[in-house]
Amino acid sequence: MSVLAVCLATEGKEIVVARHTIACALKIDAQADVLVVGNLSGEELEQVTRYEGVRCVLSCPISDVGIENAAAQVAQVADGYSHVLFDAGSRSKAVMARVAALKGVPALSEICDVVAPDTFKRFIYAGSLLATVKITVSPVFA
Repeated sequence: MSVLAVCLATEGKEIVVARHTIACALKIDAQADVLVVGNLSGEELEQVTRYEGVRCVLSCPISDVGIENAAAQVAQVADGYSHVLFDAGSRSKAVMARVAALKGVPALSEICDVVAPDTFKRFIYAGSLLATVKITVSPVFA
């Protein structure tokens, strides 16, 4: 299995959410690739490479990190990965939904834990309940 953790980034803003996305990715496989979409300095990209379990960091330095543009970039890179994970931010969820639609598979948003490569925990009802969801399609966009 190969896992891609996607981070939509803006230069100068800390990408803490990447750490959480990578942590979920590492519950699926011992190593994960990270795709950073947006402009980050070399120092900020270097910081991502130091996260434990990161196999490689792919950078897509585009100035317009709009939803449609980011989705097109992620869709090109996502081929060959069994799992493509996004953080739960509104922009990331919008990009995930578009990429999943381009690939013809459903998107599973708001995951907070990985039970198994095909089983996830996610919040429902505005975060008041935690559901365990099994997904049977591949690739998985969560």
